Amino acid sequence: MAWAERGRQQEFWTRRNKSRRPAGVSIGVVAKSFLDGRAFKDALRLGPLRAWWEETVPAELRKHSELTAVRGGKLTVVVDDPAVKFVFEREIGRRLLTALRGERCGAAIREISYQLGSVGSVGPLGNRGTESNE
Repeated sequence: MAWAERGRQQEFWTRRNKSRRPAGVSIGVVAKSFLDGRAFKDALRLGPLRAWWEETVPAELRKHSELTAVRGGKLTVVVDDPAVKFVFEREIGRRLLTALRGERCGAAIREISYQLGSVGSVGPLGNRGTESNE
């Protein structure tokens, strides 16, 4: 190509680059789909709730539990042990809900649902697959 005149070189490289460039999606479209996604919105809602959870729930129970979703006034907590689920549901669940409603981050929470599943597999945006054993 060094022997061709400058105009022909530019034309060649323009055609070559267009043919090699994948037909893609603009970054705006990708960002919008990410920001509108349920996982991102859950992560925004769960951030303050996770901080509250860390301060409020005893460490022994906290290491067996994880907040996973907030939808329609229902906070979903995954627990990895049936005994821990029992403690949450029967022993401290009502107190947690009452305390949470008194906080700004939990004022809209009407219910806490405890589900058996694996703890520690939540991604950076809070997305996971859980098994429900309610």
